[in-house]
Amino acid sequence: MTEFFSKLKHQIHSGKRNDTVPMIYDALAQELRRSGGTFRLPNIQPLAKELQVSSHSVRKVYTRLCQDGLIERPFHNRCYRAVHRHRANIIAMLIPEAFYSFIRLTDLNCQYRIQMYSGLVDRALELGCLATPVLLPPPDAPAEKIEQMLIDLRNYCGIIHIGDRGAAVDLPLQSLLAEKSIPQILLGCELPGSDLPTVIFDPRQTAEGVLHYLRSFNHNHVGVMWCERSSRKPELTTTLNCNKDIRSHFESVRPKNMKISYLRVASNKNYTDEFVRILTEVFSRSDHPTALWCRGILIACQAMKVLKSMNFSIPKDISIMAFGNRLDVNVMTPAMTTMDCQFYEMGRAAVELLLKSVHDELDSHDRIKRISTILTARSSVSIRNQDDFDII
Repeated sequence: MTEFFSKLKHQIHSGKRNDTVPMIYDALAQELRRSGGTFRLPNIQPLAKELQVSSHSVRKVYTRLCQDGLIERPFHNRCYRAVHRHRANIIAMLIPEAFYSFIRLTDLNCQYRIQMYSGLVDRALELGCLATPVLLPPPDAPAEKIEQMLIDLRNYCGIIHIGDRGAAVDLPLQSLLAEKSIPQILLGCELPGSDLPTVIFDPRQTAEGVLHYLRSFNHNHVGVMWCERSSRKPELTTTLNCNKDIRSHFESVRPKNMKISYLRVASNKNYTDEFVRILTEVFSRSDHPTALWCRGILIACQAMKVLKSMNFSIPKDISIMAFGNRLDVNVMTPAMTTMDCQFYEMGRAAVELLLKSVHDELDSHDRIKRISTILTARSSVSIRNQDDFDII
């Protein structure tokens, strides 16, 4: 049983015997109202055993809670459950920065966020809910502001986390994550130490799609390049951000006759110099990769520029793919082939996952929802050693 029931047990046995039923009722009613109906209610016998009271007393309490509309017992069901009707039918979309900054049109990631937000809002409306952006108090907010924040957020039917402010110590966020009475899920982001239900793209399917596509063009040596951030910033993350994730997912689907060279660039003040040095070192070798997959569009553009300066032709000599998508990939020379997240579908899936959590319908298989990525073929990938395939 939880700490709540342990405290209630102590109160019962330190009070008067005739006060048992009112004491249990008052405590449960207060918790049910405070939690907005998300409080998990034990069955009669387990609760009576935990509190060391008669099952008759607990049954009287449950009957009164039913009469007051705080709990219900579905027909032909022995279990009681809280009634979810004390929260507004509004979903809080928790973002790391002001909304005008979150969808700033000059931000290269803006289209991702708009797609995700659009999917979230559309699905919420279809299911009879509203969705609104919400900001937390500053990371160093005082205790009274944090408590008021929790009171305000309990009025929502649930919270969808999108991104992280990146603060080393974020007291409001930590307090919110510890608040079990508020249904919460993560959308396309990672919060350290959190085990909340999550909607992410499928990283293993992404790696498999990349290798399968490049292999179909006769590439048997592939370079995998990414930038490992040295500091956390407020941004939308989508996993595959660290050395361990990149290697593990690609190695798990790597064909036996394919070689993969992993190129990690640390994000620091010497980033540009290190980026050029790594590419120059790897592609100066006689057995260099014939294709390169980059973790982001910007990395792919930089790699293309460096390789062209080394007199490689793209895609005749080196094929390049990128993870992500942007409006300008079609006007690049050559146009960039991409594996991209379905951000709109992720937003829709997040609403469905949250409402399952609200109605206590999640099981262990539902806690992580993986959305497949999609391949958009353009002209930056071609057959390896194309001249060898020309008809003489």
